[in-house]
Amino acid sequence: MSRVLSGISSPILCPNPSSSSHMSNTKRSDVYFNSTRIVRNIADSYGFVAGPDKEFRLDDTFLSKYSGKDPNFGYNGLGEVTYYRTYSRIKENGGKERFNETIARFVTGTYEIQRRHCYRFHLPWDRKRAQDSAQEMFERAWDFKFLPPGRGLWTMGTQFMWRAGSACLNNCGFVSTNDNFEEDPAQPFAFAMDMLMLGVGIGFDTRGAGRVAIVNPHSFKTRYVIDDSREGWVLALTDLIHSYTIKPNLGRFVFDYSEIRPAGIQIKGFGGEASGPEGLRGLLTRIDEFLDSLIGTKLGSVEITDLMNMVGKCVVAGNVRRSAEIAFGSPDDFEYRSMKNPLRDLTPDEITQFYNVTGKLYGEGKYQATFNDFTDTTIALEKRARIINVWNACNDRRWASNNSVFAEVGMDYTDVGKQTAANGEPGYIWLNNMRDYGRMIDGKQPGIDGRVQGANPCFSGDMRLLTENGYISFEERWLSGGMLEFNGHDDLFELYGK
Repeated sequence: MSRVLSGISSPILCPNPSSSSHMSNTKRSDVYFNSTRIVRNIADSYGFVAGPDKEFRLDDTFLSKYSGKDPNFGYNGLGEVTYYRTYSRIKENGGKERFNETIARFVTGTYEIQRRHCYRFHLPWDRKRAQDSAQEMFERAWDFKFLPPGRGLWTMGTQFMWRAGSACLNNCGFVSTNDNFEEDPAQPFAFAMDMLMLGVGIGFDTRGAGRVAIVNPHSFKTRYVIDDSREGWVLALTDLIHSYTIKPNLGRFVFDYSEIRPAGIQIKGFGGEASGPEGLRGLLTRIDEFLDSLIGTKLGSVEITDLMNMVGKCVVAGNVRRSAEIAFGSPDDFEYRSMKNPLRDLTPDEITQFYNVTGKLYGEGKYQATFNDFTDTTIALEKRARIINVWNACNDRRWASNNSVFAEVGMDYTDVGKQTAANGEPGYIWLNNMRDYGRMIDGKQPGIDGRVQGANPCFSGDMRLLTENGYISFEERWLSGGMLEFNGHDDLFELYGK
């Protein structure tokens, strides 16, 4: 199953439920949140297994040939700009890595993992052979004949990788709300937040819709000191969701952000700069209000997606440059399919009025509408409520994921296809094909990936897109100027339609 689980330690919150005016204190810094178990063996199995030999290093004489030099980045300088913006880490002396140093780090880290693996499992390992192979790997990367994934360029060989595990090396992951969602409703959202903060793109489904009830937390307040760590942020989200679902006895949290470092401070572990507490404050405040409005109901597919999008928005505003999410729902779920479509119930004349109003708002730099903005239209009040809610939600958070559906071969695509033609979503995924084909070119192999439950939001540059001119790769489409990047603040409805 393409799903990774995260474990959560037992809570240590001790509020006093006997008094509604009582505010207890809690700090979760001593609770370890083990959420990076994609391939935990780096930290758990290899992190402290050095063996009798010295750690692997590329030969200094070999490295000296590349010192002070730059490779041919290509793309008229764009490659170099991208490298220094995204993959060059800050060194201990405060300077930025050069490309030869980045390559040396990820090659050294790769072969040191190999060395520790061989030592741990009593396998033969030859240092000279490894050195020769590692130098070839370095040379191929220098000449851009091969490169690791972006996550590998950023974190392979760092102390953070040895300490936290290999989740940070993964490009993408998937989490399902179909697995034990009632037992731990926070787990999918906590996992997604943790992985997104490590730069991992996340796919998720809405199969858990209608299974988790939102309840009213007990009325007493608990002061909650958030630890200044990735795990601390994830724990705060976890406990907040638990307070509205399976643990109302946690009470209502008053979050204390005083220990979170201010924006701009260098992060020595994962790298990058601290975003400050405001992104997290916005997330927890928004989710608190959102769940409070849902008391007495059950989480539906739209609400699951909204919660994931709120998390994605927070991570975009945080240390990681951006988040990547893809949602999967049922093609028969009308509300899910149309959660980005404010035009759903409007007549052609009303659509024109809608664009006139929202176009004016965009021109004024406004991304949230009110009833007053539609006063001069003939759109009925009940329709206004929905279009305002959807338009506001799209600008606030729903841009954070691509929304797709689990399609079935032979199903009726009429209704869902019309929607895709109108605004570009939903997309389609065929699980049966994913389960029966390792690669399409290899032909059908029933059940070869039989446990697949979903996918992730990634594609390679050579992946082909069906256009009016036939199949064209994403790379060709991008280089020809035929693709636009959506940042959450453009007229998304026009963008989706292009």
